[in-house]
Amino acid sequence: MHRTLSAVGLAALYLAFGVALLVGGEGAAASPSHLSVRINGRVLRVRGQRLKFAYEPSGALAVIDVTATKGRHFNRTLNFVCVGANLTMTPLPVTFPQCSGLYQETRLGLPPSVKAWQTAVGVQVTIEAFDGTRARGTFTGTLQFFAPGRPPASFRNGTFDADVSAYNPTASNSASSSRPWAVGSSSTSKPREAASQ
Repeated sequence: MHRTLSAVGLAALYLAFGVALLVGGEGAAASPSHLSVRINGRVLRVRGQRLKFAYEPSGALAVIDVTATKGRHFNRTLNFVCVGANLTMTPLPVTFPQCSGLYQETRLGLPPSVKAWQTAVGVQVTIEAFDGTRARGTFTGTLQFFAPGRPPASFRNGTFDADVSAYNPTASNSASSSRPWAVGSSSTSKPREAASQ
């Protein structure tokens, strides 16, 4: 009798555990926005509110703005802007071959130091998935130092998976500030996947 009750109790426990897993999975939030890139051999990783992907379908404008702070007195800012086809009307993946870009390192101290690299067309961005609320893709590029005499900054193995928000040109132009961005509304819906080649 005890053995039978134990078996029944064990089965009920397993069933309850399985239901809890299903409920927890359905209610799980989307992963935070994140970006990773290697710049001149150093990895920059950004998560959550320090990453913004802004998109404007009218005029087919796609923008991603990133602000990252490493340590207490060292700020690294990355920004690039692309103009191209409306993502909701274009088979994916789609590549924006000539994007403008900015990368800046600001170190606070006595004296403070600022290093900045920029390009008008030297960043390439590929959008692999997009559903209007979430975007995923890759990027590479080479940016020139704002003054002669220093080597360029190279973006390698750049990836991002971010919430989408409305494009704000004023915010984009101020990307070099150390202010963290507010991320747009999150979504648990699956991005539109790239068409199989």
